[in-house]
Amino acid sequence: MYGGHDQLVPPHATEATWNVLPAGPVRAFYPDAYHLLLRDLKRAEPIGDMVTWIEHPDWGGLPSGADRTAIGTSTRSK
Repeated sequence: MYGGHDQLVPPHATEATWNVLPAGPVRAFYPDAYHLLLRDLKRAEPIGDMVTWIEHPDWGGLPSGADRTAIGTSTRSK
């Protein structure tokens, strides 16, 4: 999980980590979010994604679509 406006974790560090992860872990990118995703004004979205993933890990996607946003997306904020 990474917020596009994160000012503490550099985008290149997240990209480097995501690039070496195997295919299994779910990645989620929230372009308009900041570092503390669960305290962000838009926290309902990542919280909902986390609850869904915990309750249905094989469901095949996050309700917000942040997992699809993370695929092939640079973590640099646009």
